[in-house]
Amino acid sequence: MRYAFATIGLLITLAIVGTLTDPRSSKSPSYSSASPSAPRPVYSSVTPTTPQTEESWDRALQSIPSVEPAAAATPTPSQPSPPPAPPPSPPSAEDRILAASPNETTKLESSELSAQTHKWRGRVIETRLSCFYADVGDFRCIAIGGRARVDFAALTPLAEQSLVEQNCDTMKKSSSNKCKINVKFIYDSFDEMEVGGLFGKITIVKAADDVGVVTPDKSGRQRR
Repeated sequence: MRYAFATIGLLITLAIVGTLTDPRSSKSPSYSSASPSAPRPVYSSVTPTTPQTEESWDRALQSIPSVEPAAAATPTPSQPSPPPAPPPSPPSAEDRILAASPNETTKLESSELSAQTHKWRGRVIETRLSCFYADVGDFRCIAIGGRARVDFAALTPLAEQSLVEQNCDTMKKSSSNKCKINVKFIYDSFDEMEVGGLFGKITIVKAADDVGVVTPDKSGRQRR
């Protein structure tokens, strides 16, 4: 009987030991909430993404509120800018002649005007001429002793022009001393004209703006 109880006790012991060592009955150790050295793991909840379908995109687009375009700003009327100032007009030939200094004036003998050259173009020329009043606005002045002529539409000062109109209105009168005057003009260009006779051809000199400025005769000769 004693052996029977001993055998039963041994079997019970083996059964208990087998249960503890059986891997199928092993479990993960549990952590007590009261244990300070074993913090509880925290897991974040992640919502699984679902593939977007055409329907879901349409619904998403329809849910976006529409934005009205901003109204265009009404331009405020501005004052019109003033027109640009016109460029200054170049000085007239008369102004240039009157402003020319002696160093800027080329004095020529009457006979030198017959030379057909461009070197005097744009320069203030001073010479002595015998003028004939041919018509209104037409003064034909011959180079004394040369084969050149300078034509003017106006002579200044006006008093000098009036003297030529009164005293030099015929070819015969134009040979008098009253019609021999010192004239300044700006040399513009030249041409040639056939006159026949003794002279054959003469040089026609064009004055800028067709204007001549009569200057005092410093030689002391009197116009009479």
